[in-house]
Amino acid sequence: MVLAGNAYHFLEPKLRGAVLPVKSFIIGSEPLSTDLVNRINPQDLAVCDPNYILEYFRLSADKRLLFGRRFPYFGDNPDIIKKALIPKMLQVYPILKNTEFEFGWGGTIGVTVNRVPQLGRISDNVFYSQGYSVMVSM
Repeated sequence: MVLAGNAYHFLEPKLRGAVLPVKSFIIGSEPLSTDLVNRINPQDLAVCDPNYILEYFRLSADKRLLFGRRFPYFGDNPDIIKKALIPKMLQVYPILKNTEFEFGWGGTIGVTVNRVPQLGRISDNVFYSQGYSVMVSM
């Protein structure tokens, strides 16, 4: 059996304290023109900065900018999430000032101290996976 609770590691007592549950929020833009895509992310990379409170972004398959940040809890109101994240996104991509952001969502992720995912064994037939707190390109 594999336990993959990530931020909900507290469900297994042996994993308590190994992962910090953190709120992370993301906004998604309208589909971007080919010109904008080529100007902001021509190699279609997933990007994150090195800051402790990191920002991360990538393009979706339909060429929307997905921009996320760990932030204090906003609840689940998409308008509040967008209002908080759009100014941060514009610091990175001011060229998108006239772009519509159609989506905003968030949730709890699990972050390890060194930000590297953890895999391990609890007993002979019980394994765990946690701390997968990065947004990657598919």
